[in-house]
This record gives sequence, structure tokens and C-alpha cells, in this order.
Amino acid sequence: MDDEIDEDEEASEEEGIVHDELPDTATRDELSNVELVTPESLGFRREDVLESKSVERQKGTENHASVKSGKMPISLPIKLSLPHISFDKLPNIRELFSRLPPMRRGGAPIIIGVVVLLIILASLYYTLPRATVTVLVASQSVDESTSLTVDPAATVADASSKIIPGRTQEQSVSGEKTIAVSGKKNVGDPAKGTVTIYNKVTSGRTFPKGTVLTTGGVAFTLDSDVSVASASESIGSITFGKANASVTARDIGPNGNVSASSEFSFSTVSSSQVSARNETAFTGGTSKQVTVVSRADQDGLVKALTDELVGQAKERLLSVAGGERLIDTTIKTEVSEKVFDAELDEEASQLHGKVTVKVTGISIADSDINAALAPLVEEKIPSGYQIAPEQTKVDVSQVSVKKDGTITLNAKLTAVSLPEVDEEELKKKLAGQGVDKALEILKETRGVSGAEFRFAFSPLHSRLPLSSNNITITVMVQ
Repeated sequence: MDDEIDEDEEASEEEGIVHDELPDTATRDELSNVELVTPESLGFRREDVLESKSVERQKGTENHASVKSGKMPISLPIKLSLPHISFDKLPNIRELFSRLPPMRRGGAPIIIGVVVLLIILASLYYTLPRATVTVLVASQSVDESTSLTVDPAATVADASSKIIPGRTQEQSVSGEKTIAVSGKKNVGDPAKGTVTIYNKVTSGRTFPKGTVLTTGGVAFTLDSDVSVASASESIGSITFGKANASVTARDIGPNGNVSASSEFSFSTVSSSQVSARNETAFTGGTSKQVTVVSRADQDGLVKALTDELVGQAKERLLSVAGGERLIDTTIKTEVSEKVFDAELDEEASQLHGKVTVKVTGISIADSDINAALAPLVEEKIPSGYQIAPEQTKVDVSQVSVKKDGTITLNAKLTAVSLPEVDEEELKKKLAGQGVDKALEILKETRGVSGAEFRFAFSPLHSRLPLSSNNITITVMVQ
């Protein structure tokens, strides 16, 4: 009850203050024509003034009640801190609030919530949208060709002397192969027999081993040394000296199986002085044709393996060269080892061999050709353009190796020049621009003929992100 009386007294005091400010001589009609000064006319709301006082009284009452009950109020400091975000293009927040109509009781939290929501939405609109701008440019092709000398002793390309280094590559490759044998040969045994040698002169003779006797076109040789006594004369007759000797046909085959009583002659002595005859037929002469390893078989196996191994060696040379060009005219092949499982003229149906081939050659790098021709190409590039290294092409032709080992070739370098595009500066110009305006900006850039836009996480596909960091520039040749 005491609190209510106090409030009435304070209200009456306030009213008394208002009435006291009026002149004492003012009549009721004059008072009606006087415009009263109220809190609302000064920009305040009466509810706020009354509410603040009511709240203070309520707090005082609560504190008084707490003291009576012996319990002190506990206040927890609650602070709400928002991140500082600057948006240059957003209107002034203070000006925005000044234009708002006066809020009634409970309107402040709603306004704060709306502002926080707007800040969050603005932050998302600033940070999330992404855009990829594909800039279409017109390229210009430039080429230059000249004769270059390859020097294995050089280490770097020299554009002034037009010399590029050549690197010697070497690889050894082994392989095995089996082929069918094609060689033919007659094999068998020679015929053997015994002859009687007749010495028709009065002096003795000795015939060494290997002395050749022939009969019917078939040759025989003595198996050992033979001595024949001299002939002896008597009245009206002569007795020849004689001796038996073993002979063997010089060639294999049945042709040596001569019949008995065949006449033999010596190749070095006249038959009027010495002759021979067999009492029994010769036997043992046989022959047959078999397949044997020939020289042609070995050479054919080596050639077949070499052709296969050279191809493998070239692939290895290229892999070792690291993408360099291998000059075919400089490739040399050498068979460093060959092993066969059968000897020459040995009877066999197949021949197995192992061959090791060593291949050497000179390789050149496109980067060296590029370095030698680049100064000539750069002279032809228009102003404001630059070479696109990834689109450079090198061609090599007319490679020749002279007798002194000098290697020359004709090289052609074809380069694609593109307009120089400052991507960072371009992104700053495009940030926040509409697509139509962005196209106008791009077309003002040298060499740009058009553009394509792709958006991600963007509610508007007609405007680029506000942040230049969220724009990606890709240059593509049209």
C-alpha cells in the first residue's frame, strides 16, 4: 500500500510541475489554445519514460524484497559480440535506423534480430558465390625454321651458332631363339680293301702313307708307308717286285666298293713303272644325307634375333633419353655375344642360340631446339602477345650424318602467341559487375573476343561475386 501511495504522490508532483509552468493569469480558453510540450513532441515516447520509471520502481521493490528475505539478487553479465564486417556498398546503418518509425515496447529485439539476419545474409552473399570466367582469346601462329648442327660434345644450345647438344645413348639387350635347321650333308663310311703294288723297275721304291691311288675315278689312299722291292730280270723275262698294302677310299659312299681285279694307278708315278691290283672286292663304303647345322643357319638366327632386339633396344633408348628424339641415322648395332647349342656341320633338326646386341645412338631434345629457335620466333610476335609454351610444336627433317661424324638437321618451331591477360587486375574490374557490363569490360581487353560465365553457390546468375577472390579466370583459345 505504501508503494502505491508513493507512486500517486510522484504522479501528482509531475502534474503539478506542468501546471506551475503556466502563467497564473491564463484563463481556461487561453489554456486551450496553448500547445502543450509533451515527450512525444520532443521525439520521445511516453511509454518509454513511464516504462523506465516503472522498471526502476520494480527493481527497487524486488531489491527491497530480497533484503527482507535475506537473499541477494544474482546478476549474470551477458555480452553479445558480433564479428566486425565492413560492407562499403551497404547503406549507413545509423541513417537507416533514423528513418524508422518509433518502436513500441518489445520492438527492439525484433529489429536487432532482423539486422543480425541481414548481416548474416550479406556475409553469405559476399563469401559464398563463386564464378568461373572463361576468357576466349584469338591466337596468332608464328613459325621459324633453320638448319642446326648436333654436337655430342656440347652441353647447352647456342642460338647464335645454331648448335644444339646431342647425347649418346647406349643399351644392351639379350634374347634367345630356336629355328629349324636347313643344312644338308652326306654322312657314312669309306670303302676299304687291300691292293698288291707291282714295282716294274730294277730299283726299289717306298710309298709314304697317304699316297693316292685311283681306279674308275674313285680315289684311295695308303693307310701306311709301303716299301716295294725292285724288279729282277732274267733271260727273256722280268719279275716285278711287289708288296701288299691297305687302302681306304678318300670319300664316303658305295662308290668305293670296287670289284676284284680292278687296276689302280698312282697319281705321282707312271703306270709303266708302278701299278696295283686288288685280289678281292672292297667293302664298307656307305653314305646317307642328313640335316646338319650350316653357316647359313647360324647367320639367319643371329639376324632374326638382332632385328627383334634392335626394336627393343630403341624403345629402351627412348625411355632412357627421357622423351628425347633418337636420330635413326646415328643408330649402330653390334652383336657382342652369340652362343649356339650345336656346332657347324653337326647333325641336328633345330638350332637354339642366344644373342646379345649392343645399340648406340644420338638423341636430341625438343627443348634445345626450342631454345635455339626461340629468339627468331620472338621477333615475329606482335606487341602485347606472348608465347604459349604448352602449345609449341617442333618438327625435325633432313637429318644427315657426314663422313666426319657431323650431324646436321633442319628444325622448324611453330609457336602459338596469346594476348597477355592480367588476371588479378581483370578480376578486380569484374567483381560485382553484371554479366553484360563484364562482357563490355572483357571486350575492351586486347585479344579478347568473348567470354563464358559459370556460377556456383550464387542466387544471381546475372552478376559476378562481390569478392574478386571468388572469381576464377581461365584463358582459352577460340
